[in-house]
Amino acid sequence: MLDNNRFITGSWDHSIKLWDIEKNDCIRTFLGHSDLVFDVKKVGDKLLASASKDQYVKVFHTETGDCLHDYFHPTSVYCIAVSPDGCNILSGGEDGHIRWYNLSSITPLQTYCAHTERVIQIEFLDEEHFVSVGSDTTAILWQMKNHEPIRVFSGHRGGIFGLAKLDSQSFLTGSEDTTILRWDTQSTSPIMSYVGHRNTILSIKSSVDYDRFISTCATKTVRLWATHSGSCIWKFVGHEKWVYGCELLPQGNKFLTVSADTTCILWDLDQVAAEISQVEEQEKKERNSNNKLEKKRKGYPKTETINPYPLNNRSKKNDKTHQLLHLDSVIIT
Repeated sequence: MLDNNRFITGSWDHSIKLWDIEKNDCIRTFLGHSDLVFDVKKVGDKLLASASKDQYVKVFHTETGDCLHDYFHPTSVYCIAVSPDGCNILSGGEDGHIRWYNLSSITPLQTYCAHTERVIQIEFLDEEHFVSVGSDTTAILWQMKNHEPIRVFSGHRGGIFGLAKLDSQSFLTGSEDTTILRWDTQSTSPIMSYVGHRNTILSIKSSVDYDRFISTCATKTVRLWATHSGSCIWKFVGHEKWVYGCELLPQGNKFLTVSADTTCILWDLDQVAAEISQVEEQEKKERNSNNKLEKKRKGYPKTETINPYPLNNRSKKNDKTHQLLHLDSVIIT
């Protein structure tokens, strides 16, 4: 998202849209791709980058809508990541390769070859290191200037679709095996497993303090987790189809989700703050007393729609006009 009130989505209809939360409306459409837009990311203050099945990464100006650069990929591009300084773009393709582009050049600076199947997500841990995940069931840690992987993480039994940074030394992965795993970059074994979803994990997003994270899946549900205890704090129900993406707003008390049902939903955690605090306090007491967490805690996780705010209501007749695939990062400018 470009600021507290605007966010960007990419869609099956080949377009990218800029939305205004307060106006509950699309305020700009970016055209140029000829096929599905799988990923969009903010680049610096005035640019956005997109990845598409049409084999191109494109860079648009957010105020004018003009396409400023396009980078050709030999295969469909499933994901992109932007370096913290906003100068470099990584793209992941169907061929299992990652390509490094600089905004000042139209040719890739380096190609990373390791995944045996398509690359689905990429996430920077810091300026020099990034993690990639793919449908080959592995996560790989890289250093920007070295084309050889630093470490390969194997633990999932299915393709990995969700990836989220916790800090420069740890990250989360979500898989079609329905589990979420927490990893430390110094070890190839997962340090925690989060179980609760019943279908493929499609996206993960961590809070700024890393104490919580949100996950979405192919069963229309969204879950809020306690990072350190591994417990599901809350379950949100409101979408009618797969939930492809999620993003916490900067304040931390609201988050957005996008779905194949063509809607974006804004959720307000303040509506269930008391109940969430109760669960977290219970978790804290159990950690302090070193008691094992119960597999099923009476009454939790709660399932609640908490009066979601649909941001782009559409009739069933038009339910395929903008089937959302990705929700861009929420960033204050």
